[in-house]
Amino acid sequence: MRLFIIMLGGIFNVLPAALIFLAVITHLQTFYRLYNAQRLS
Repeated sequence: MRLFIIMLGGIFNVLPAALIFLAVITHLQTFYRLYNAQRLS
């Protein structure tokens, strides 16, 4: 049971970092598309 709690704690520690990482990637993709659209027009 103790190991399970430790694993849960590890997952909750990693989760925010993963969410921030995903958010950064999606924002970069959006900015990249906007930049390309402005450059082409």
